[in-house]
Amino acid sequence: MGRINRDHVEALAHTGGDWPPILVRREDHTIVDGFYRYLAARQLGYGEMDCVYFDGRSEEAFLEAVRRNLRHGLPLSLREREAAAHQALAFHPDWSDRRLGEACGLAPGTVGRLRDANGCAPEQNGQLNVRLGRDGKRYPVDPDASRERIIRLLREEPDRSLRSVAQATGTSPSTVRAVKMGLARPAAAPPPVALVKSPAVAVPPRSRTGDPAAFPAAEVATFTRWFERTDVTDEWRELVPSVPAAKVREVLDEARRRARSWLEFASALEAEMHPGEVRVGA
Repeated sequence: MGRINRDHVEALAHTGGDWPPILVRREDHTIVDGFYRYLAARQLGYGEMDCVYFDGRSEEAFLEAVRRNLRHGLPLSLREREAAAHQALAFHPDWSDRRLGEACGLAPGTVGRLRDANGCAPEQNGQLNVRLGRDGKRYPVDPDASRERIIRLLREEPDRSLRSVAQATGTSPSTVRAVKMGLARPAAAPPPVALVKSPAVAVPPRSRTGDPAAFPAAEVATFTRWFERTDVTDEWRELVPSVPAAKVREVLDEARRRARSWLEFASALEAEMHPGEVRVGA
């Protein structure tokens, strides 16, 4: 607790005690929320006051105190909110910057700066390099590294379930499914090879017979890299609140444009599968 604001105590005392109940941690009777109300009650000579019990660990009580102070009472200064974030980082180093920022009233970038200043490693106690988002889901700090872990495990154990792979790699089943789809290719197709400079060779028209040999390895590798790079996973759910209000319409229009492009891509694939077939009402 910092320096006590006596003016605020006086202002509360002048209201005559018409306050909401204070919040007290049941285990040790520490005041979680309402310390200034308690001081005002003492100044008025009250022997008792209404309270509500909080059941939880000390770190949960701390975060609840911060949450309540962000919504009422004396506004927390930037320094106080940053101090709260430092403490919250010690309690929950695996929380995402957005989740911590929401809990402490700070921008995600500010939390990231504090995390770097604290030297908080993204991987601690042998845990995977993931963070817990506001939606309760875990997201990789380094998506590329997570993707490599998924690919390695899928190649070592191709029959392993999506959920099992997700649990082992610290990702979600939907992310594993997307990576697995990107890796899918005809069994007879050779693996991607390193490209070297060579004289230009005319590539024959693509066969529609389904013969795997009709697809050059380099072309398959190029498509696979593009398909994986353009994948949109469940991470978008956590990013929605971070879209600037002034840019919502612009981002909305762009998202719809991209959705239309994917539909056109799907239609083109269907046309490849069924040449000469005309779809009515598409």
